[in-house]
Amino acid sequence: MKNFFFGFFLFIYSVACCAEKFKSEIKLLPNEKCYGAYIAGTFCSIPLKDLTFEHYLPTEKRKDLILNNRGNQVVPLLIFNMGRNVDADTVKSLDNGKITVQLSTNKFGIPYIQKVTDNETSIEYFGDLSSGLALQHRLENSFMNKKTVFKPLSGWKINEDSIYIKAQATVGINQCRLTMHIELMKETALINVYNTISADQPTDVKEFPVLSASFILPDSIQNLQWWKALDYTPQNEIISNSTRLLLNSRIHSSDNYNNVDGNVPYWTISTPNSFIGFSLAWCGGWRAGLNGDRKKLDFDVYLPQNETHLKLNPGEEIKGPELSVFCSPKSEPMLSQKNWKSARSLLAQKLYPSPEIGFPLIYNHWYAVGPDLSERFVNNQVRWFNEYGFDVFMIDDGWYKKMGSWTPSDTKFKANEFNKAIESIRSGGAIAGLWSSPQLTAVNKPLPNYIDSPGFYSPFMKAWLIDYSSIDFNRFMVKHIDTLSNKLGAGWWKFDQDFFAVNSRSGKMRNVIALQNAFASVRKTYPNLIIEACMGGGKMINEFTDRISQIHWIRDGERTGYLHAITNIYEALGAVEFLEPQKVQRWTNRINETDIKTTDLLKFYCRSSMIGTWGISDDLNKISTEQKSVILKEVANYRRLNEIKKDGLIEFSYPTEYTNLVPVVFYNETYTKAAIILYRMFPKNQAATLKLKTKLMSGKDFEFNDVDAQKTTTVNGNVFNLKLLPNQNSAIFFVSIK
Repeated sequence: MKNFFFGFFLFIYSVACCAEKFKSEIKLLPNEKCYGAYIAGTFCSIPLKDLTFEHYLPTEKRKDLILNNRGNQVVPLLIFNMGRNVDADTVKSLDNGKITVQLSTNKFGIPYIQKVTDNETSIEYFGDLSSGLALQHRLENSFMNKKTVFKPLSGWKINEDSIYIKAQATVGINQCRLTMHIELMKETALINVYNTISADQPTDVKEFPVLSASFILPDSIQNLQWWKALDYTPQNEIISNSTRLLLNSRIHSSDNYNNVDGNVPYWTISTPNSFIGFSLAWCGGWRAGLNGDRKKLDFDVYLPQNETHLKLNPGEEIKGPELSVFCSPKSEPMLSQKNWKSARSLLAQKLYPSPEIGFPLIYNHWYAVGPDLSERFVNNQVRWFNEYGFDVFMIDDGWYKKMGSWTPSDTKFKANEFNKAIESIRSGGAIAGLWSSPQLTAVNKPLPNYIDSPGFYSPFMKAWLIDYSSIDFNRFMVKHIDTLSNKLGAGWWKFDQDFFAVNSRSGKMRNVIALQNAFASVRKTYPNLIIEACMGGGKMINEFTDRISQIHWIRDGERTGYLHAITNIYEALGAVEFLEPQKVQRWTNRINETDIKTTDLLKFYCRSSMIGTWGISDDLNKISTEQKSVILKEVANYRRLNEIKKDGLIEFSYPTEYTNLVPVVFYNETYTKAAIILYRMFPKNQAATLKLKTKLMSGKDFEFNDVDAQKTTTVNGNVFNLKLLPNQNSAIFFVSIK
């Protein structure tokens, strides 16, 4: 018997040695068990420090086989329990009646999301397979430039306010404390995740964590989707063993810095049973590493070192980026995206109540005369407003004395003439908008202390970026908007130009936080103000700017004509997959200068801007009578389209490079009406017909109106023939149940 036990423990010791040698790791959920096996020189295990020996594997369990790291099937010999198992009383749950978020901490006190499940279907959307080890490893390796020691400080504590059910848990890291915050919105399946860090002594933070986890994905097929910055081209990948994806942006949240492609901070995971949408509320640079296989996705969202530059002072606490996660059972992609966008919009209204603008028709002078404004030009445009039916007159760059002096230029406008022009816009029923870049100011050297150092100088604007931490930036911004809104009469504000420098005296994180706090103060102080987010043409689109703004100038572009129309379509179709359609602004520029020689090409150009919100930038005096007639008819079509577009249900297949016919279908909520824009991307002197099956009710009679053919017919069922004549480049159809 003694020899038996000696041999047995010798065998156990040899297995343990193999485990240490090969380091093949299996990560389990709390209270799950790991079956170790030794076959062909490979032992599959989790690290031994996290295991406790329990007993032999019963015979009836031998059907639970494991694949080793070469894909070979192995026979389980031993069963272990996780040493980092949590007690039941450390697990807390947030439940809003729609989803349940189960939270836990591991033995080191690291907080994590154990799993998120759907209350009605019991679908498990995701769970952290690493039990907090993914975050722990990030903190050990990248949080600070020194060895880290963890100390459990507090488990999950739950409270609530009018918007959220909240939970917080804190772990000590050397002389710092990291608190993970989970906020579950009461009215929808939207979760916010962010971390706060405080310090007892001066601490240099190397990289700031947002969310690190190893997500278990219960379904066998998962599709990952994300979008490029500025052109909004959607990217898709089936998560597999070779998934290695790095999403990022430098300096600003959605920029192509130094000609390196960036991404917008939005991405989704779709499975046969679920849809998960992610959005990051952060105006600065960021990074997300997504590495996966068919069962899990290693998920690491953080601020890299060159986007952090943070030194904490004793007693100081700082809040990091907020990641929003929306979960829903799988449905039509169109409906999943709408629900995702609607949930975020609902939260934005709760946080920052502001008026909805629908789909206005906007006028902007920028691509007509640039900054070369004059009193005469403004008055000449205003006199056409009622005829075109513009809802907004946006006075862009060029109206002020100089950067930092936000009063009307006395060389371009006589005394009080600028105010009179704005009053004439308002009295005509339109909203007067003003452009500004309050973060930039024109000063001479030696630079005053409130200018950032080494800072940023804009040659285009001939101005320097201020240091947000050197002044009361909240008060500064509120006072600035008071000038634009109350003194000059603007009801619409467009913010623009660079907000951050590569190197800054205060550090990048502090600058981003200062900017977001100031913009949030503006939004709350002026709840009726319409805010347009531009920043160099879409370089700072993120969940924060989307919450505080009603519309985005998604991309700069001075082009005009056919090629500009094509880019309008591609960019708008990409952007409306993660932004609400009314927030996606596209333009027709300098119509009188275009290469568009036919009426139909002019229609195509106008319609290229109708996927979202349409704007016109032109000298209205130069538009010919024939062009004006076409535009006014297209304005009427735009208004009619908007009646259906407002429900936010938009269906299309993003066109490839060689796609010719592109139908874009808008539905009302009851699927009894639809509006269809059909684009022909390559002009052809031949007729074309596209048979389109829609989501409208089958077996019903519909009234089918071809706007261009001026013909209405009755169609039974939900399949329609969309026809184009030779040289016809677009068509609009309206469908309604009889």
